[in-house]
Amino acid sequence: MTDFIQKLLQEMPDFSHFLTIEELDTSSRELAAAYPHLVTLSTIGHSTEGHPILMLRIGNGQHRALFVGCPHPNEPIGALSLEYLSKKLCEDSALLEQMDYTFYIIKEIDVDGCRLNEGWYRGPFSPDRYIRSYYRPSMLEQVEWTFPYAYKTLSFSEPIPETVAFMRAIDEAKPHFLNSLHSSDQTGTFYYVSTPLPDALCQQIVKLTHDHQLPLMIGEPEAPFMPPIQPGFYQLPELSSMYDYYQSILPTGEDPAKAILMGAHPAIMLGHVTIPFA
Repeated sequence: MTDFIQKLLQEMPDFSHFLTIEELDTSSRELAAAYPHLVTLSTIGHSTEGHPILMLRIGNGQHRALFVGCPHPNEPIGALSLEYLSKKLCEDSALLEQMDYTFYIIKEIDVDGCRLNEGWYRGPFSPDRYIRSYYRPSMLEQVEWTFPYAYKTLSFSEPIPETVAFMRAIDEAKPHFLNSLHSSDQTGTFYYVSTPLPDALCQQIVKLTHDHQLPLMIGEPEAPFMPPIQPGFYQLPELSSMYDYYQSILPTGEDPAKAILMGAHPAIMLGHVTIPFA
């Protein structure tokens, strides 16, 4: 599988800027029109502001993969990656056949948040321009942390519209593999997985990282309930892990649910499906 990834990385163009929502949507519609035998384009839901959230279905392999870009709208590199991947899969029929996957691709799940970041998407790139046009939603408005969930005293049942669209995509794709594409500001490359990966596969992923001159983050995890599995790989936590951690550090009698105030991650919806995040 890493041979496929290496091929994709080697042939990726050198993008000069990020794409707007209108450009991404237009590109998806054009791709579906150009390859009607391979591509199905559907509206999987609508954003809080009413913008359609589009999903591409490419190929007809026996395995199913769901890719979701821009769960954090200040991290648009995932949308560009999926822009390239969707076109490459259509243009290279041999690659698509070899991979034997049906691909479900949502280039941008937080459409409204992306629009608020578009002031810096096209450059010129500078810290000042980035800061003035930067937007990242609060936890209660983040697509990946408002999935319905119940655990002990914690009960969350108010998914935002974008999360409802994500849930529909999972229901439709029933993926063997889900990758939600993030990016990192400064800490280096690292991966969250829902279940440990074979050592050989981890070594191949680390080699790909080094081959492209990316630093591997080997320090402490973002939170103590996300333990490292091995250098560069961390356990993607269930919300129950966060709850139990807060319960262990809060004064006796304090309700951990009041410290969390959000819903679950999509990993909860998929049980033991492996979910790498980079």
